Amino acid sequence: MIIIIFAQVLKDVPMPAEQRRTIVGRIAEQFPAVEFVELPALVYQALLLTARGSDKACRRLVLTAFTAHFADVSANLVARAADLASTRRQFSSHDEEKLSQVDTEAADEALESLESSMVENSARALALRHVEATVVHHFNFAIKQVS
Repeated sequence: MIIIIFAQVLKDVPMPAEQRRTIVGRIAEQFPAVEFVELPALVYQALLLTARGSDKACRRLVLTAFTAHFADVSANLVARAADLASTRRQFSSHDEEKLSQVDTEAADEALESLESSMVENSARALALRHVEATVVHHFNFAIKQVS
């Protein structure tokens, strides 16, 4: 993604702390638009951009944006899982008479679609945890570099 290249190029450009903070803020605003797999690279480049100076506010901005973004994504995944589980319970609570009145093929297709959505949501949650772990690793590395 172009924002990663942008951050990579800007890390070597000398600039005042205020301008660096503005750029890091703009990069942090892009976190929701970036795919999961690209997020660790973007966070890493943002951290490298903040390492140029001794501006702790800049690093705090990246950390705050990262935690806020992952909190939102986690909340959305949990809400989606709850919705899917509720729908699944509704399917399983139908008794035989109700199912015989409904087109069984349509009900089977809907159930398969629901189960597929549940698997997809579970895989997305797992991917989120992996990306979070990678980003935390990048933060740990950046802290060791600054210290």
